[in-house]
Amino acid sequence: MSEIILEHFNQEKHDIAKVADLIFRTDPELNPLVFGEKGRKVIEQLLTGSMKYRGRIYTESLMEKK
Repeated sequence: MSEIILEHFNQEKHDIAKVADLIFRTDPELNPLVFGEKGRKVIEQLLTGSMKYRGRIYTESLMEKK
């Protein structure tokens, strides 16, 4: 069995394209509607662009709700 380690996203350490693909595949019905046909590229821009700070706050708040 594989071990899964959760950690904060670090664009210098993690493969942005793989993370974007993983996020996009979490909801294959809704994400194409939200992000469009180039959804993976949109998510990559969100991970590397000005929206990343808001995303970090959101993910940290989710992690605190354990």
